[in-house]
Amino acid sequence: MPKGSGAMVSFDLRGGAPAVERFMARARLLEFAPSFGDVATTWTYPARTSHRRVSDEEKVAMGIGAGLVRVSVGLEDAAELMADLEGAVA
Repeated sequence: MPKGSGAMVSFDLRGGAPAVERFMARARLLEFAPSFGDVATTWTYPARTSHRRVSDEEKVAMGIGAGLVRVSVGLEDAAELMADLEGAVA
């Protein structure tokens, strides 16, 4: 399994809904997720959420340590987000 950091990106397909339907039909490696929550920044703790039923050994092999937090950045002011993150890890 690849290791590293992830990211979230967005793009607007020309052609609207029909273009999105084509994109969804043609994508092979991407899995559809009905929601990422909101336009607000969100965070999750994989060890206790998405991967809670995975053994500790498997988590380690996947790069999911006990301290891993995933953040999906929203549309808030970047400086305010950075200040909040810095305060949270202090």
